[in-house]
Amino acid sequence: MSNRELQYFFLLEWSDMVLDIREQYPLLDVFSTVEIAEAAGIKHPYDPQSGFPYVLTSDFLLTTTNGLMARSVKMSHELDNRRVLEKLEIERRYWNEKGVDWRLVTEREINRQKAKNIEWLHASKILRGLPYGDALLDEMLSEMERLYLEMENPILELCEQIERSFSVDCGTGLAMFKHLAANKRLPLDMDRPVALSKRRNMDTALCQVWEKVAV
Repeated sequence: MSNRELQYFFLLEWSDMVLDIREQYPLLDVFSTVEIAEAAGIKHPYDPQSGFPYVLTSDFLLTTTNGLMARSVKMSHELDNRRVLEKLEIERRYWNEKGVDWRLVTEREINRQKAKNIEWLHASKILRGLPYGDALLDEMLSEMERLYLEMENPILELCEQIERSFSVDCGTGLAMFKHLAANKRLPLDMDRPVALSKRRNMDTALCQVWEKVAV
């Protein structure tokens, strides 16, 4: 994926609306795309060696709570290219014929800071590599959740408090925090950089974690 596609992927994965994500989804009904191109007066892409039409793709096919959606991600400057627009038009008409909502997404609609935060948390959704039993992990997670909701101390201070209280390795507290945040168990303002060492103001963060990403 391109950088913008990857950023959009993280936003999609964070959204409560999105149930399944398929990347580079092929428009397998080639006869349909060829007919669409001919009707629109557009040259369909062909393999110069074999002469067969290329199978076009959409960057994302999404299963959402509102049904199927297809999305293509482009940089806005690419839309100055006539050939790019022609291929997008074939794609748009293809999905329109199938009753699937299609939309073009550019970098202007991608919240890069939010995507960066989600990427930082992404690998922590599942706890791996910690040498502690499930009972101790659950106890530490519950304590981190309690401290975070009851105190406004910097996140790193809470992490250190967890490590002291349970006599665990350095870094375990941050792993607890990231796991809870990745699973939306902690309110966190995803539109701003995560400030680990600064005092937190919970009033500005409480509702942000549940925000649904527009797809």
